[in-house]
Amino acid sequence: MTHRKIVGPVHVNGKWLSRPVTGTERYAHEIMRYIVLGGGLRLVVHIPRDAIVPSWLAQGADVVRHRSRGQLFEQLVLPFAARWSYLINLGGPASLLKRKQLVTMHDAAVLRVPGSFSKAFVAWYRLMYSVLARSARDVATVSDFSRGELSAALGMPPDRWSVVPCGHEHFAALSAERPQLPSGFRENEPFVLCVGTLARHKNLLGPVRAMAEAGWKVLVVGAGGPAKVFAHDGQLPTSATILGRVSDEELAWCYDRAFALVFPSLYEGFGLPVVEAQSRGCPVLASQSGALPETVGDAGLLFPPQDSDALLACLARLRDDPEVRRRLISAGQRNLDRFRWDESAAHVAGMVRRRSPATPGSRQS
Repeated sequence: MTHRKIVGPVHVNGKWLSRPVTGTERYAHEIMRYIVLGGGLRLVVHIPRDAIVPSWLAQGADVVRHRSRGQLFEQLVLPFAARWSYLINLGGPASLLKRKQLVTMHDAAVLRVPGSFSKAFVAWYRLMYSVLARSARDVATVSDFSRGELSAALGMPPDRWSVVPCGHEHFAALSAERPQLPSGFRENEPFVLCVGTLARHKNLLGPVRAMAEAGWKVLVVGAGGPAKVFAHDGQLPTSATILGRVSDEELAWCYDRAFALVFPSLYEGFGLPVVEAQSRGCPVLASQSGALPETVGDAGLLFPPQDSDALLACLARLRDDPEVRRRLISAGQRNLDRFRWDESAAHVAGMVRRRSPATPGSRQS
């Protein structure tokens, strides 16, 4: 990112720093890190009392820790603390009371596949997104697919949303670290990797069961998910190896050694594991649903998400034809050029510069 004339101060919703890292938190973390490293913006980052502050943020921005947390912090304390100033929200939720802000809506899953979430979660997001799509100064999302879905679900024109996609650099240069594996797991044997939760729209149960029954060795990273957010449909087969949550370095180890990443989601706003796997040279087999065809491009094999036979045929093709595997790895490396955190951060910074500082005398919150 190029250095430009400093503007601001610009305020930032740092609530993502109090949550476990999933795709949404990764997005906020990486884009903000590149904005801080690039300079040019005076940043004031507001965080709840339980947030963990990374060293790069403390060195490059003013960090204000508040005594509150959760909805109280985000809906009441934050808009008051950032009054008169532009506010950046990268982690999904944002204050309903603030107008001069950037709100990032990562996908329309709660509106399109509500059965995958708790009723309370769906009701809150439906209200929040309906209000913010109309009131926020700027709104962004992570793919053309999500822009179309949000537009249709919320009754707003597609150009209301700027597309600011995810990147891949956070995994490309990681040093891999072996995770704690069950004693019976033979890591020198080929295994298929799945990354995701048991939320219904992630569609793990059927594909994992089909692969295990067909004799494929399956390793699942993630699998859990908070009951207050997700609705679950059962348990994975005992023949699959389930690691749960792992560190980035441990996940890099899994990508490095996996025969392929199988990503069978029914609905996805972007599909961050796709570009993570491609950055480590891991071939990708993904469903034809949601944003996955857009994210995968020509660098993966696609299958209907509820067609286990088609998935198994893709795996067999990858196993029986080494040239297909080499082609997917090479195409995956080229695909990464479309998804870079530094470019997405530059896009966000450009949006902020056009909006900040506020017009003299303006006191719109």
